[in-house]
Amino acid sequence: MNVSMKSKVSLKSLLDPDLSFAVEPIHAFRYLTEVSDMDTISLASPIEIHRFGHLIERGFEKALPGAIIIMVPEDFKKMNDPDSNSMPDSGLDPVAVAEKLKKARVACIFVTENSNVSDSWSDACQRVELPLLSVEMNDKILTDTLLDLFHLLTAPTQTVHGNMMDLFGVGILILGRSGIGKSECCLDLIMKGHRLVADDSTLLYKNRQGGVTGTASRNFAGCWMEIRGVGIIDVDLLFGIAALRKKKDLHVVVELMDWPDWKGEMKKQGNGRLSSQDLSRFLIREPGDSGDIEGKNLVKSYLGIDIPLIQIPVGPGRSIANLIEVAARKKMLEFSRSRART
Repeated sequence: MNVSMKSKVSLKSLLDPDLSFAVEPIHAFRYLTEVSDMDTISLASPIEIHRFGHLIERGFEKALPGAIIIMVPEDFKKMNDPDSNSMPDSGLDPVAVAEKLKKARVACIFVTENSNVSDSWSDACQRVELPLLSVEMNDKILTDTLLDLFHLLTAPTQTVHGNMMDLFGVGILILGRSGIGKSECCLDLIMKGHRLVADDSTLLYKNRQGGVTGTASRNFAGCWMEIRGVGIIDVDLLFGIAALRKKKDLHVVVELMDWPDWKGEMKKQGNGRLSSQDLSRFLIREPGDSGDIEGKNLVKSYLGIDIPLIQIPVGPGRSIANLIEVAARKKMLEFSRSRART
């Protein structure tokens, strides 16, 4: 199992539009100052986001190295700046503020809602080579986006040879040998109205809530599928954007097995007949739930987290898509019961 993760993140990588394969990037941002090399600007880890208004109260020297500063339109009224409708006697000189933030080694400043930035403030940031960027987002959306981007760049990740689907809000990873019919099964599910997350190669990463989230790998566009005998198809073009999903939390792993291999697994546990032990392989339970037969609860571990596993034998006349739908409905029922208990 190859698990990778980054320890350092640069400002340039955080603004990389290619991250849109997994999360929404920061759209339509503009550089208000020129900085020579964004790769050399490292962000604090874990990420630190400061509100400019809070730093006014605490002191700009309290800003942490590598922190990101967010300015809202109201902050400009507190600057002692004739171009920004400043409050009388505010005492905040743009040059002095920029120098303090640069001395504190903050990473950059984001100005939200495309606020009008005065020449004196942008000139002050340019003078000390402090990156100043303008975005359309408000401060809440920008903060959430920054957290998601930083987490994606630093979280443990693992690439799996498998397909991922969203069925009724349940994230299902479909595994199996090459040629067993994973993509064909996903195509059946798409035609039933379900949504494709990734085909053939799925990138798993540990999300901010401590679970596992799946998305299409950076090198595999999520809208393409390869079907043997048909070729490569554009899911977006054929079925519409509603048939695609950028990412999904992983809830269940389904492993497609050749019928002889599946029977061999069964014989290891019994006399070849479908016993109670065999039946347990088709019961989707949360890891650690009581009531497992002989304590045998099949799970698949990704990034240190156990995910319920169901093994399905593939054979002539078996509708694998229907069986996976039933597995998803059973998981939905568990979600409903869990919410009812709380």
